Amino acid sequence: MSRVAQLGSRYKSGNLLLPRCTIAIWISSLCYDATYDANCIRDVVDDYIREQKEQFKLLGEESTFTESQFAKTLSDLIIAGIETFSTTFDWFAFYMAMCPDVQSKVRTEIDEVIGTRLPTYEDRLKMPYTEATCIGLQRIGNIGHGLVLRTVTKDIELEGYNIPAGSALIVNVYTMQIDEGYWKNPDELNPDRFLDGSGNVIVKPGSFMAFLLGRRNCIGESLG
Repeated sequence: MSRVAQLGSRYKSGNLLLPRCTIAIWISSLCYDATYDANCIRDVVDDYIREQKEQFKLLGEESTFTESQFAKTLSDLIIAGIETFSTTFDWFAFYMAMCPDVQSKVRTEIDEVIGTRLPTYEDRLKMPYTEATCIGLQRIGNIGHGLVLRTVTKDIELEGYNIPAGSALIVNVYTMQIDEGYWKNPDELNPDRFLDGSGNVIVKPGSFMAFLLGRRNCIGESLG
């Protein structure tokens, strides 16, 4: 059955519990089937299709590389990888305009390290003030202020509250990021709070939760 037929049958039967944006992603990805070339992998979509074909040969219907998973993977890339970046950049532009002293230091560091050439990922290690500014923006901007749900796997007691297994929990990241008990003058963009006495970026405190915490924190932290 083609992707179009699969999409149509699931939608009509009411079994497709995906948001509209995911359905749109799914439909727009159909054109890749017509132009897919195993000898010329262009991007993550082609890479997924290649693995999907290989897994189907090995496992058949037991493969986890399904059409639904395909759509959700692309949705994750857009929502978690593109929308968050664009919103963070909006906050960056706003606060650079509102904090000219911070802007001047960031600009000076960029000019000294990068100059007129294109930047590289390695430049990040040589630009602690700029990195500290980005961390500060992630805190004060609160891009993912609610983040995702977590499910309790067993009955627990926390601060006198009984939480039964199966309960869905969500961390109020927004409150943590602006709590005066953790952050002095939380409404201010102050990159220096993320730098040590030598001007190096410090280990982020536990109250910084832009990428959540634990083993299942956001994989984008290594890039952020």
